[in-house]
Amino acid sequence: MKRITLIVLCAVIFVPLFSACTKPELPLTVAELLDLGEKYLLELNYEQALMQFFKVIEVEPMNPRGYTGAAEAYVGLVIRHN
Repeated sequence: MKRITLIVLCAVIFVPLFSACTKPELPLTVAELLDLGEKYLLELNYEQALMQFFKVIEVEPMNPRGYTGAAEAYVGLVIRHN
């Protein structure tokens, strides 16, 4: 019983410690966001596509593909709900 308690205690202490030592994920580039948005459009996952295109607009407001992608996703949402 003491051995199991010791293992659980070690896991509780060391798992958060090791996870804190990992590198934080870098934010996606605009090209990656656009690719992801396009992928979601092809999968008909309009909500996720819209989120990715909004991120593009936030990072690069002058990028026209962010707006056209968001429009395509929004039209998909409207058509699906009618």
